Amino acid sequence: MMIALICGFVQASPVQMVIKKDIPFMTAYGQTYKLDMYGDRNAVGKQQPLAIIVHGGGFQGGDKANNKVMYKAKLFAERGFRAVSINYPLCKDMFDHTTGLLHPWDAEQPTNGDNSRCKGVAVGTDDLPPEVRDTLPEPAARAVRLAIKFMHELAIPLDIDTTKTVCSGGSAGAITCYASLFFNTTRINHPNITNALVPDPDLDRYKINVAAGHAGGFPTEMNVTQDSIDLATGAAVWDLHGDEDHVVPLAWSDRLMEIADQFGLPHGQVVVEGAGHSMTEYLQGDILEGMFDFIFENLGVTQTSSRSDSASASASYSFDSSTSSSSSSSSSAAITVFAVILGLWQFEAV
Repeated sequence: MMIALICGFVQASPVQMVIKKDIPFMTAYGQTYKLDMYGDRNAVGKQQPLAIIVHGGGFQGGDKANNKVMYKAKLFAERGFRAVSINYPLCKDMFDHTTGLLHPWDAEQPTNGDNSRCKGVAVGTDDLPPEVRDTLPEPAARAVRLAIKFMHELAIPLDIDTTKTVCSGGSAGAITCYASLFFNTTRINHPNITNALVPDPDLDRYKINVAAGHAGGFPTEMNVTQDSIDLATGAAVWDLHGDEDHVVPLAWSDRLMEIADQFGLPHGQVVVEGAGHSMTEYLQGDILEGMFDFIFENLGVTQTSSRSDSASASASYSFDSSTSSSSSSSSSAAITVFAVILGLWQFEAV
């Protein structure tokens, strides 16, 4: 019996994944955007870094609950993060096909949802005005900051370490994370076009410490100057890329690394020979552990356990598709906090 007790004491607790879905966190362009929250029930009472997971889709498609995003969110939650996957404004939300103009950020009604001129934006075959195409990442990056702000409002009851935030995504999601790391809301590509976004100094307080994505980067012609960046202390960037990526070329990842080097940021790049644009399948084994080693090292914390394949296999997941009782974002923060805490933690993982 003593042997059994000792074995039971040293055995790592299996992950009890708790997932709360469809929590409203922001409103823009006449509609509400939601996030899904992932956590390990066994981590309750421990300070946890925050991970924002951003889906890809060329800024004209994608969703926070697709299998690739869920896979990544679980990976972060298994390693002790409070992870959230977010939906964010897409091309069809911010471009009014009827007027041919940007839709107002504070509009009361959404667009009609027409996506026809947005199709092909990832490969340059869309039918958008160039200045509109250039602005597509900006609302997405703003959504990342709003998600961080929303989660900071839950920091005390959900044991979130507000000094340690990671952003991770693929393709458009990676581009969004990298832009959110380097630039605040004052960087607007075309500030003089109709309904362009305006700076929001309040959001600029919510920064990313580490951006770690795949199939992302910056355009090769991008020029970044000291007065255009706004970095968190200890900021770092990591990218996984295929050398046969013809959607976001490897040269974009190379340019990201050059810019990181220019400003003295720790940076890591992993290139997979023969790989194309889809890279999630490579987030396993040594590549996956290397990414998390980079993240934890630059967050300044010790990775106490590596919950990879064996841990995932024994994890018990519980999905809850109910929505939060809050219908707005931070304007009803007290109600939202109360509802989320009840909804997230007062049911048992199975």
